[in-house]
Amino acid sequence: MFEWKMEDMKLYNESKEKGGTEFCQEIIYECENKVSRKDKIAFVDKMQDGKLSYLLELTSKFINNKEDLTKDKYGKIRTVSLKAWIKKSDIRNVLDNKFNYGGYYLLGTSRNITSKFKGRYDTYDDLVDEMFHRQLQQCELDEKKYFLQNDRYSVLKNKLDYKIDRYHTTLGVNIIPGNNGEIYIYGEDKKREITIEEIQILLDKYDRLEKFIKVLKSEVDIKY
Repeated sequence: MFEWKMEDMKLYNESKEKGGTEFCQEIIYECENKVSRKDKIAFVDKMQDGKLSYLLELTSKFINNKEDLTKDKYGKIRTVSLKAWIKKSDIRNVLDNKFNYGGYYLLGTSRNITSKFKGRYDTYDDLVDEMFHRQLQQCELDEKKYFLQNDRYSVLKNKLDYKIDRYHTTLGVNIIPGNNGEIYIYGEDKKREITIEEIQILLDKYDRLEKFIKVLKSEVDIKY
């Protein structure tokens, strides 16, 4: 079975090597072409409470039953018949039985049990491949959160970003944020990432600013 460990940050590192970000460029992970269909299903089921297997079973059951469902003069399954089938067959209530009859939503994609069409923003036609791909994307996001919470440089950058946003000042330093958590020092047509030492200097100044604000507040006694 396919194994994933968040602390290994394999997907996050692979994505960066390929030049992808959460803002652009679809990344196809190396393992997507190596993991068997059976293992893809097992992995998604493990992460999503068995919903992929359940949807596949429902789809298979619908294909086997659809010829027995009543149809209109155009050969389309009648809504009342489809609703009854869903009510009887979908014991976990994952299918829409009020508006988009037979529709379901999982890992950010919307599809319908009555159709072979993929979702508008899907990468794969096959549901198993798409769900595995989207689960990997979610795992990568979890890896990134883990990295930001545990990497010292990232933790300090987050603290600095918070101070800048709170006090609406960069203390006279020319700072510009990047798209993926970077903080740049910029000059004329140049920029470089801020260093840990520079962040610590700025954080020390913000600490002093906070103490000074407390002193000023204690000297003000204006009331209603």
